[in-house]
Amino acid sequence: MRTLKFFKAQAINDTEETETTTLVFDEPFPVINDRAQHTKALQLQGKLLAVGLISTLPQGVIDELLIQLLDHTRSLLVVVHPKTKVD
Repeated sequence: MRTLKFFKAQAINDTEETETTTLVFDEPFPVINDRAQHTKALQLQGKLLAVGLISTLPQGVIDELLIQLLDHTRSLLVVVHPKTKVD
């Protein structure tokens, strides 16, 4: 099993220390034939991951993660238009 270690957010104003969080990726996404249920499962997984990361990581790491995710997805968002001839 691969282990990735990260810093956790510091406590703010002497509040409780940020809880240590362990993420476990141990099963492939199941085959769900119902489109609505498939979408619901993806949304739930995404929300759980986001909440876990946001509540644990320092804000600067969250910002950089967002940049990296958007940069990774950028090629999926590019629309190629054929060149048009202008007379």
